[in-house]
Amino acid sequence: FINNQTGYVCGQIQTNAVIYKTTNQGLTWTNLFIPQLIIVNDMYALNEDTIWFVDRFSLEGGVFRTTNGGTNWQLQWAGGASNPNRIYMFNKDFGFQTSATSPDSWLLRTTNSGVNWNTVSGGSFTDIIFFDTLIGYKGFYDIKKTTDGGLSWNILSLPIQPFYTVKFSFINNDTLWAVGGYVLMGSNFRGILYNSTNGGNTWRYQIPDTSYNIPGFRFIQFINKNIGWAYRHNNGIHTITGGDTTFIVTSINNNEISQLPEDYLLYQNYPNPFNPFTTIKFSLKIKSNVSLDIF
Repeated sequence: FINNQTGYVCGQIQTNAVIYKTTNQGLTWTNLFIPQLIIVNDMYALNEDTIWFVDRFSLEGGVFRTTNGGTNWQLQWAGGASNPNRIYMFNKDFGFQTSATSPDSWLLRTTNSGVNWNTVSGGSFTDIIFFDTLIGYKGFYDIKKTTDGGLSWNILSLPIQPFYTVKFSFINNDTLWAVGGYVLMGSNFRGILYNSTNGGNTWRYQIPDTSYNIPGFRFIQFINKNIGWAYRHNNGIHTITGGDTTFIVTSINNNEISQLPEDYLLYQNYPNPFNPFTTIKFSLKIKSNVSLDIF
């Protein structure tokens, strides 16, 4: 979405590539004219006039751009078997494209609206975000940060290495959330949320305790420091308080949680629902007496 009314969605219906546009918050959608392609893998709408999309297929694919709202499209770049399936533009000039088929795939950068693309180091991305034209983050099976506009990237140290693709959500230059991992708890996999409040220098994580037992998260979005969502396909979690109150700051050991909570950690009871018995697991920072109230 480019404002609170107008947004776009892309993909494939049968064997036809499609881009739909809404101007009433998604109540109705109209089909934009695009070239006769197979699929639109990814897109970036700067405004109602300027839109980029990518098609990964080798024969007809590449990077396409319109500057008149989709009336005409220009093929800006074509790489044959190396066509991209991800594109990100920070502004009208500065952006990146890649093929997110492997962490070591190529990474291309433009500073002139996609007219020219230059190879930079750092590998592929499944998600990439920039705070300004210098500071940005990208993820695949790790999280990397740049402070020179994407010319070089440094791997950030995480308490748990993600097991699959990473997605980001910015709150400000210092505070961001990410998802893209899971951890084995007992016999179940559980999704992990990463959080940094110092620009990615250090990270902490949460394993939300809900009755859903969601095995992993693939999307995350925060609209401010308190309100956010994390989803896997058709189910997810929602917070209005900035996530759980407790963050974990240590690492995983032998596929089980080895942690020192900053305060306390209360896990989902199992089984749930239950009759007549259930097990409630919790962890404390220090040894002490506890009072556990069940409602």
